[in-house]
Amino acid sequence: MKLYIKYMVSIRCKMMVKEELKKLGIPYVAVNWGEVEIIENITAKQRKQIKIALRKSGFELMDDKKDILIEKIKNVVGGGILKMLSEKRLKQ
Repeated sequence: MKLYIKYMVSIRCKMMVKEELKKLGIPYVAVNWGEVEIIENITAKQRKQIKIALRKSGFELMDDKKDILIEKIKNVVGGGILKMLSEKRLKQ
């Protein structure tokens, strides 16, 4: 099952999300920009706990499919820009 999270913009953000999941006892497979793949389906209560914990850390658990799509596009574009900038620095 995948969860989609808004405002994950750095490695530190990924670390914070991982920490919140560990605190709640939610096992995960991967944490990427704006996306968490968890091992099992979660209950409504667990989803609410995750939502509250993430909000306290400045993140937002997304439910709306349109918002999720927009966030995915932003992450792809942002990742491409970061890659381009890092390649430019290597050439200098």
